[in-house]
Amino acid sequence: MTNLQWAEPTSASVTKRLSLVTKATFLVVLIVMAMVVTEPITLLVALVVTIAVTLTSGISGRRLLSSLKPLLLVIFLLFLFTAFTYDPSNAVNQYARQQIAHIADIGPVTIQLTVGGIVFGIVFVLKILLMMFGSVYVVGSTAMEEILAGLNKLGAPAAIGLMAMIVFRFMPTMMDEVETIKEAQRARGAGASL
Repeated sequence: MTNLQWAEPTSASVTKRLSLVTKATFLVVLIVMAMVVTEPITLLVALVVTIAVTLTSGISGRRLLSSLKPLLLVIFLLFLFTAFTYDPSNAVNQYARQQIAHIADIGPVTIQLTVGGIVFGIVFVLKILLMMFGSVYVVGSTAMEEILAGLNKLGAPAAIGLMAMIVFRFMPTMMDEVETIKEAQRARGAGASL
């Protein structure tokens, strides 16, 4: 049976010991950056820093990747959609207008693959990953009691705190149960596609 719960470091690291306010500010900065920045190199650097901060807080790389697994198909489809529906007429750079493949014209929408479309799709994926890994860092490195106390200080209704606690406490347990069921099905010959 695999254990997908948060990895606890042997000694609390600096990034784990930061206050909830600092972690929440870091997350807000990441979200604002994801909304405003369109330069892929800047987003990639921010993503690498976020991953480094997350890993140094005691969250295992395996846990970080397992948080990504349920969203892989959605991220891939969003990349394809943005890459193929990008309108190169608004591109500032000439290279972004370079067409790789023309698929079809469906009414006012032209489905084509351009260099700008690929870059725009990559930027979109980087923005999603930045916000997601930042959220994993805050939730995974902060005690539930500290999150609940922060929600209470903000004046959030008790029901919000209760819902957050249930989701954060039972999600790793549910993921463990799913893995146990998958292993049992594989042992019975149900196949590796589960």
